[in-house]
Amino acid sequence: MPGLRIGFVVSKKQGKATARNRIKRRLREAVRQQWRALPQRPFDLIFVARGRLRKAEWPEVRAAVETLLRQAGLLALRAGPGAERSGEEDTGVRGG
Repeated sequence: MPGLRIGFVVSKKQGKATARNRIKRRLREAVRQQWRALPQRPFDLIFVARGRLRKAEWPEVRAAVETLLRQAGLLALRAGPGAERSGEEDTGVRGG
């Protein structure tokens, strides 16, 4: 998408280079899965990885990225299969 820039920041507190790279790969993949749903306009995103992300399971990482994109107003609520139908907002994973 032209003009779209996404950055991933992982502190050295998260571990050695292999651990930090794994976190970035997981974040990139979670964003890639939401790529088609992102608006077709230029914008910048920066994801800052926090401590819980190193040990988080894959579904938790995906849910956290989706929640952040929704909070930023970049994703609309889905009406397809698996979407929340109760009218309640999906809270997903909360940052710490």
